[in-house]
Amino acid sequence: FYLNISEASRPVGEVSGRRARMLGPRMNPNRTAYFNVIRDPVSRCVSRFYYERDARGTFPHDATIDECMAPNGRCKFEEWKESEASGLKGFQRYRQFREECASNYLSRWFCGMDDVCHQDVHSREVLRRAKRTMAAGYAFVGLTSEMKANFQILKTLLPNFFDHDGIPLDICNKCKDAAGKPLPKEA
Repeated sequence: FYLNISEASRPVGEVSGRRARMLGPRMNPNRTAYFNVIRDPVSRCVSRFYYERDARGTFPHDATIDECMAPNGRCKFEEWKESEASGLKGFQRYRQFREECASNYLSRWFCGMDDVCHQDVHSREVLRRAKRTMAAGYAFVGLTSEMKANFQILKTLLPNFFDHDGIPLDICNKCKDAAGKPLPKEA
């Protein structure tokens, strides 16, 4: 996401689901704040497995993530190599799933497009560059599991955008407790 920080008293954009829409006519690169909200990598991988199983049929309907992760299971994340990247050999759902879960996906995302970010995906250099990008290039990086706290922080960091009555600060479309029951709405 990116926001054009304005001196105006009204918000300069809106967040809806996974998209941010700008209301202003122009972007000013000197007054742009980048922010990102990411999912915990393990939660993301588990969720992706069940999505691929249930919605796409990539795995048998009765398969579990534990079976997939077992030594003789189908996941075999430890065997993934950059040469198997889904973008290099055509789109294949299983290949994309394996890459996303095995290849240090979020570190590569924040590392950037340089060759080093995609050669040895588990190197310290990838992590170092990702950290540098996050520290120097983003006003904020949060976790999807902490959306309420994220919005409170963003409200402080970017008040022209987030301190507005029309922006819901308690977004949670799949919030559940450990038993899988929806969390109660706070008053």
